[in-house]
Amino acid sequence: MSIQRIESGARMSQAVVANGFVFLAGQVAPNPGADVTDQTHQVLAEIDRLLAAVGSQTSTTLR
Repeated sequence: MSIQRIESGARMSQAVVANGFVFLAGQVAPNPGADVTDQTHQVLAEIDRLLAAVGSQTSTTLR
């Protein structure tokens, strides 16, 4: 089984791909002074960015 680490640091990786699954580290808004709606948009954008980095996305198409 191969493990792919994305944006690895000294303690953790922002994303890990293993056995067909993508695991993300806890994402927080880079601008915590924003209101909750803006923070939510920031976090979701970061999740989309990390998923794109591993060739995945939040939406799925059933075949």
